[in-house]
Amino acid sequence: MAVVVSSRRPNAFYKAMGVYCENNGIPFIRKINNRIGRKFPIRGESAEDLILSYHTVGKIPDYRIWHYKPDYIPKALFFDTCGYSARAEVATDDAVVVREFIKKNCNVEQSMGLLKKLTIDSNASKLNKVPRVKGRIHNGDFILFAGQVPKDTVIRHSFYGSYQKMLSSVLPELDKLGIKILFRPHPRAGMVGLENPTEYFRRFKNIEFFNGPCSIHQLIEESMGVISVNSGVGFEGLIHGRPVFTLGGCDYGCATHALNSLDKMAEIPSLICDNHSDMAQKYLHYHLNNSVVFRGNSPMETVKNIFSFTDNNESRLHK
Repeated sequence: MAVVVSSRRPNAFYKAMGVYCENNGIPFIRKINNRIGRKFPIRGESAEDLILSYHTVGKIPDYRIWHYKPDYIPKALFFDTCGYSARAEVATDDAVVVREFIKKNCNVEQSMGLLKKLTIDSNASKLNKVPRVKGRIHNGDFILFAGQVPKDTVIRHSFYGSYQKMLSSVLPELDKLGIKILFRPHPRAGMVGLENPTEYFRRFKNIEFFNGPCSIHQLIEESMGVISVNSGVGFEGLIHGRPVFTLGGCDYGCATHALNSLDKMAEIPSLICDNHSDMAQKYLHYHLNNSVVFRGNSPMETVKNIFSFTDNNESRLHK
């Protein structure tokens, strides 16, 4: 079986492994062929090929494909045969999948220990690592609203349409709760997709725009819960044991409270105490053991880890 890097975004694969290759990575492919003896072409896909495709969003017609993206866990890659979009569409069914997996492998405590070591203890996040500060970042009780990149493809899974439409629909409802909401924009979102975010958020009584540098882990620890469309901050909120409220489909949706209609916003205060901690830990355990490939100390070692993962999970491919 040949392993094919999809021609859609082949260089994303090499970049994800921490290697830069000119000419679509051909020198690196030759190195793989020489050292591992596996055929690793970029194109020429056949019915027997196993295809690696970068973070596809949309309907997935071919389930021979392993979709991958940088994982929420630092120095790891997320792999799934269904792709991110398909996982988002069937997120409610993931609870069944997770429970079946737990029956076979129930060492949840060990997985949670490893996840906390990789993220919380090392203050490591997917995007950046800002040092913790002494004292609190923000005074008083609040719920953290983690913003995202407005035109990111994953926003297609928002329950409320475009990013701007989501904000205009959801924020007024959250403001009615009488609970402080701290809106933290994505570091790569520029000005949140709004011309003047400071002026925009001034209309709300209980929602504050917060854009200062800070450790996201410290901010989550200080919060009562996390709201997000489907951000990696929501995943990190699960590791911290916080209740997570999602405004869109996502692969960790089964461990969150899905706010898929505006009338559900009013339920947030009563759900703050119900953090789905048992289901969250089970999902995190499943994710770590079933979908994650850790990068090696070199690109070649990472490739070996990927081959080992796909070989061991070949039965998951849809023939």
